[in-house]
Amino acid sequence: MIDIIGIDCSTNDKSVAVAVGRWGSGRTSVHRVVVCGGSAGRAADVILSCFRSGAPTLLAIDAPLGWPVALAQSLIDHTAGVGIPADPNRLFRRDTDRIVKAMVNQQPLDVGADRIARTAHWALGLLEELRTRSGKSIPLAWNAKDVTTLTAIEVYPAATLTSRGIAAKAYKKKEQQSARGTLLGALAGIMVLPDVAVFAQCADAIDAAVCVLAGADFINGLCIMPIDAAVAKREGWIWVRSPELQTEA
Repeated sequence: MIDIIGIDCSTNDKSVAVAVGRWGSGRTSVHRVVVCGGSAGRAADVILSCFRSGAPTLLAIDAPLGWPVALAQSLIDHTAGVGIPADPNRLFRRDTDRIVKAMVNQQPLDVGADRIARTAHWALGLLEELRTRSGKSIPLAWNAKDVTTLTAIEVYPAATLTSRGIAAKAYKKKEQQSARGTLLGALAGIMVLPDVAVFAQCADAIDAAVCVLAGADFINGLCIMPIDAAVAKREGWIWVRSPELQTEA
């Protein structure tokens, strides 16, 4: 049995959702969902309260965990007003962003040029706080064998849904409750979900549950693998189910 904690990130605690689930015996389930902030408390507090001593645990984080290598290399000695010869898609998008678009037809936001960079910064800060307070190193996992203690991966709920043929749009707005209901119905055929009102009210809560599903796909070895492991370890890698795989898990 492996605990999977799905974290739908933002730039502040009040917009973060956490779903606590498990994978075992071929079944993925979610048994707790929390939208942080207010009486629920800070995201780090919620997540730390979910850790079970000695239980293998995977944090499935919906946020970029690195920046493009080309961006870092181009800016080291850059001076204002001087051109940058690098192609913008190489400069602002990571290898994983391009591969997710090519294989799943879902374009992640450009962490090198978009507001998602602030979410990435927040997520990395969260990981550091969890490391400090738990006393665990929380390394990034690169295959299921790494998930023996407490590890983390980067996921992207929209791509996870799309890879399974589930519509990943038109459910985010407050008034789109019907669309959220349809989405939950589709997810209920894949995983076990709690009967909680927060799903109908908050798309972030659904995304956190989809992060758990993405974590299960990773554990089952169903995800697209990095082409260049060295680059992936610098830039980060989105673990998303390969759309070519039809086996349900």
